[in-house]
Amino acid sequence: MSRYAEIRREAMPQRTFLWRPVGKEVVFGRSAGRDCFASRFFIAAITLGMIIAQKCGEFVLPVFSWVEAGGVQLASSRTKIKGQAAIRTDQQSIVLHFEFSSLPKEIRMSSWVAHVLIVLSIVCIVSPSLPAQTAGQESVRDQKSSGALQTIAERSEFNATARHADVIEFCQQLAARSKVVELAELGKSFEGRSLPLLIIADPPLKTPAEAAKSKKLVVFAMGNIHAGEVCGKEALLMLARDLVSGGKQPLLKDLIVLFAPIYNADGNERFAPDHRPGQIGPEQMGQRSNAQGLDLNRDHIKLESPEARALVRLLNQWTPAIAIDCHTTNGSYHRFALTYDGPRHPATHSKLLEYVRDDFLPEVSRRLERETKYKTFFYGNFAKDYTVWESYPAEPRFSTHYLGLRNQLGILSEAYAYATYHDRVMATYGFVRHCLAMAADRRAQIEAIRTEARKSANSANTDEPQEIGIRFEPAPLAGRFSIPGFVEREENGKKQPTNEEKDYDVQYFGQSRPTLAVVRPFAYALPASYQAAVENLHRHGVAMRVLREDIEVDAEVYRVNSVNRQGKEFQGHKLVQVEVTARLESRRLEAGSIIVNTSQPLSPLIVTLLEPASQDGLTTWNFFDAGLTADHDFPVTRIMVAAPLLTATYSAPKQSAANKKPITFETLYGRNRPNFSGQPASGVRWLDDGEHYAQRKEGRVYKVHAVTGRSELLYDPATITNVLKSELEIDARAAQRLTSRLQLNTSRSAGLVLHASDLYLVTLQDGSVQRLTTTPESEELASFSPDGQQVAFIRGDDLFVVNLETKIQLRLTSDAGPTLRNGKADWVYFEEIYGRNWQAYKWSPDSKRLAFQQFEDAGVDQFEIANDLPKQQQVESTRYPQPGRPNPRVRLAVVAASGGPISWIDVDDYSPDNLLISHFGWTPNSQAVFYYVQDRAQRWLDFNQVELASGTQRTLFRDTTEAWVSSPGDPHFLNDGSFLITSERDGWQHLYHFSDGKLRQVTQGQWEMRSLHVVDEESQSIYFSATADSHLASNLYRIKMDGSQLTRLTMAAGDHRVSVSPNGKQFVDSCSSHRHPTKVTLFSSEAMRLRTIDTNPVPAIDDFDFAPLEMIQIKTRDGFLLEGSLIKPKDFDESKKYPVWLMTYGGPHAPTISDSWRGGRTYEQMLAQMGVIAFRVDPRSASGKGACSTWTAYRQLGVPELKDLEDAVQWLCQKPYVDSSRVGMAGHSYGGFLTAYALTHSKHFAAGIAGAPVTDWRSYDTIYTERYMDCTF
Repeated sequence: MSRYAEIRREAMPQRTFLWRPVGKEVVFGRSAGRDCFASRFFIAAITLGMIIAQKCGEFVLPVFSWVEAGGVQLASSRTKIKGQAAIRTDQQSIVLHFEFSSLPKEIRMSSWVAHVLIVLSIVCIVSPSLPAQTAGQESVRDQKSSGALQTIAERSEFNATARHADVIEFCQQLAARSKVVELAELGKSFEGRSLPLLIIADPPLKTPAEAAKSKKLVVFAMGNIHAGEVCGKEALLMLARDLVSGGKQPLLKDLIVLFAPIYNADGNERFAPDHRPGQIGPEQMGQRSNAQGLDLNRDHIKLESPEARALVRLLNQWTPAIAIDCHTTNGSYHRFALTYDGPRHPATHSKLLEYVRDDFLPEVSRRLERETKYKTFFYGNFAKDYTVWESYPAEPRFSTHYLGLRNQLGILSEAYAYATYHDRVMATYGFVRHCLAMAADRRAQIEAIRTEARKSANSANTDEPQEIGIRFEPAPLAGRFSIPGFVEREENGKKQPTNEEKDYDVQYFGQSRPTLAVVRPFAYALPASYQAAVENLHRHGVAMRVLREDIEVDAEVYRVNSVNRQGKEFQGHKLVQVEVTARLESRRLEAGSIIVNTSQPLSPLIVTLLEPASQDGLTTWNFFDAGLTADHDFPVTRIMVAAPLLTATYSAPKQSAANKKPITFETLYGRNRPNFSGQPASGVRWLDDGEHYAQRKEGRVYKVHAVTGRSELLYDPATITNVLKSELEIDARAAQRLTSRLQLNTSRSAGLVLHASDLYLVTLQDGSVQRLTTTPESEELASFSPDGQQVAFIRGDDLFVVNLETKIQLRLTSDAGPTLRNGKADWVYFEEIYGRNWQAYKWSPDSKRLAFQQFEDAGVDQFEIANDLPKQQQVESTRYPQPGRPNPRVRLAVVAASGGPISWIDVDDYSPDNLLISHFGWTPNSQAVFYYVQDRAQRWLDFNQVELASGTQRTLFRDTTEAWVSSPGDPHFLNDGSFLITSERDGWQHLYHFSDGKLRQVTQGQWEMRSLHVVDEESQSIYFSATADSHLASNLYRIKMDGSQLTRLTMAAGDHRVSVSPNGKQFVDSCSSHRHPTKVTLFSSEAMRLRTIDTNPVPAIDDFDFAPLEMIQIKTRDGFLLEGSLIKPKDFDESKKYPVWLMTYGGPHAPTISDSWRGGRTYEQMLAQMGVIAFRVDPRSASGKGACSTWTAYRQLGVPELKDLEDAVQWLCQKPYVDSSRVGMAGHSYGGFLTAYALTHSKHFAAGIAGAPVTDWRSYDTIYTERYMDCTF
């Protein structure tokens, strides 16, 4: 037997006192804190007096004694009354609660005691300061008494709620008063209002990075998502204040607290008294929707509002473990002050879902009730004649379920609309505060559960299929639940509550049962044309990759069977539900497709968003309507098994050019230099079958089918690294370096590494490592024999061979000494002839012999050089041939790989002091060696060949030009023994056919044949690169052996670097231009595009402000057209004068101007950003316009080049915007020479930077200087 006593003091001139019995609860004191005995006595007296007055007319004097904080025992000689006490008070009412555990049938009290009780009751009612029930209410009293910071609700005595400006002011003042509060911004509303974010942390912090570093648990709470539901807004402000009031706050030891009190700022400003019919207070409030008319708690999938996008951005950046969404609800009549909920979507990790439902929330509820007497339970409403307690759908459009799919503890708080405004705020306050306390108490457990959830999401790509529920229905939890409500009756066709309490025994439908599940795929592939869907995924924080290649994969494809569109719009959409049928097939994915790997933390969300049949995914919200037609395939493809894909990180499109960054010195030379060229597929090496090539993808090396892109693993460098680390007992970094230097055999089945001066053989298939050498001396320049059975190497400047089967080493030469080398080049050959390659030996095609050069440096001058790089200066000796001084003497020999005598090639017909052997090699049948002999000045070149069996030597031809002769490199031998070779004898490098003792020109014209790729002898076709259509760009051409039918095969603008398959049927084209970085494409020999190999996206380009590059031509005084480029300063104004900086290299036949990307020419861009005209030009000798143009510098290096540069500068200085008094110049190496020469021989330049210049040709080396100057000084 019990009573509910309510004494209401109305905020009106005439006071009215009300009391009514309600249920089993009566309150008269408070359960926490220290309040005065007198106050408790007054409350107890009025309560007891009113109860007794209802029971009898004769009284017995009770005896009062306090037994615990918030509890009271009332006793007389005849009976005892026991109970628990609490109080709630606001300006409008005083609500006293007392819950009795026993109440006598009859209570007697003398009449004078009754009068005393009445007097005490009056005193209690009119008392200006009543004791508070909770810490929050005590805070209210304390704030009033101290004049401290108060919310609008508190200042108005819970009649009003805050406007946006009030919230901002409160947050600003709180941040100003507390060192542990940082006021940040969640984002902007649709109408541009700031959404304040309070960051509460001790020590204070500002960024997600700082939060992550702190290792504390981040908890986020937001209010006012529906602006009429104001209790969260007010409670969070109060709680934020109280968290930082007084001394140290223990919660902040474990937590970082983020509060967004006014999430729907625009809706909040649309005040009206009728936005929440039936809700008790405040007098006016905001509207439910935002300024777009959107319900923000239905926007967590489509993310159409700036508010939702800001929220999800916070979730991505701060990754809070717990996120609380504060609401107010009406619904069924019950006696809970607040209801709550957690995630229920079946794709949520089960342990996280169950922990929130079965542990976290029930414990918060228990703690809150013990402290405040506020009863709380899971959100719901009565159904089926009060036998079922059902909740709202577990769809992720709602925040709580959305958060669960993100592996975050989503918590819904719903204060009860029919409770007083004060009670709603204080219940919300207490609920959030206890959630924070629970988070701190259970921090380790929460982190462990989230870690397990993320681990499960990240390990999606396992051999064991993982099913994800995408459609579902509510299902009951085990057991029965008692819901405190009221007896209801029908009034005007509606059920209305009476004052009679009633508890209902119900099933609680508090979980979801999947009705449709799918196996999580390896990845999803979206066409890039569905940009809205892609941007939506990006906003959710889904990691995406852009497919850089066309590729054929095994996929699961959905066929759309039916499309059901909702007739009535909801949130601006006609929702869609589709039925689909899946099938497996081989499908080609186009480059540019978006790849969403499901092995990532948001995996459950990804599946929910992208599955067409998902109950609340992107299809539901019309993101795929453009491709949603019955009897057609759904546009999203499911890649079921792992496949090596060439991808790049997705970058969202840039919205505005105004936000682009300038290219500065720090950009180019700072620590985090942007990559402006990308990483185009390179090192694509055709395999012998002509159908496959080797390519590195995702860190592994694959054998790729050229046309389909399907691949199989050749080897995994990571595996090799681990093996080397273990076998060689070295650290991971050293092992990685060795792996990166792995030298493969032709079949790509094994590789060589050099470690600690010894050679090791690594077998790629099984990762085994075998030691090949064990000596204190170091091995170098190792190479496999063509058959892969032997390895040659240099040790101590002698040539060795080791048999890989027997591990027997053979020393093939033995006469090396301080000045004599076998198989290893002398420095001047290394530098000027062999392109900085030391190896001077070659295997015969049949792997039986080796040809090698021997270098004798005894006659070369020796110089002492100071090495200043070490801390202690060192003096080194080196042999260096200056022009006119002795060159190293060189000989050519052949030796059997099995050992034996050395056969020396006879070069006695040439003077040893006027002899260069600039190239050598083998004929395809391994029966002959060819070699090129040139004089020191390189005025001529003899192509010699020696038959090894007979020793017969002959000079096949001598090549000469008007100046010097460049070595043509390897000839291309044909099946009949003839060969193709290049020559510049007519002033342009062209292809010649040597047959029957004669050279016949195959290509001709005023353009250069740059490189020979493949000869298809069956069709008599030659594939080569040349400049036939542009001196600034190389293209691929085909021509017949007789020189007819010249056909261009690369049609796009720009420079083309190609690799033709061995059978000539396909070629890989790497193309760039001055407008775009390299893109790699596979074409057929008929120029038909077969497949994109690499789009090579370079997102950094869009981040920076690139000025336009102008490709220009300048006519010199004698009519020659110089090629150049120009970049003008940003915001260029022709009425102003600008300085000029000229850049060049200018070395013979070394152009710097081309129609290619060249890294974006960022150095020139930097100069332009600094207000300088960046000017680059090639003098004719470096123009790439044939050897005839280069020969103009013959015997007069610097003279004609300077004339061309002066003409270019004069041309530019004629422009009205050029300041001719401020023209500078820079160059490096030969460009440094030209800069120094210009500064000392011209008046056109005000300044210059000469990098590593040659300042005296008499000090440079012989081979370079004597070639171009034809002098001996």
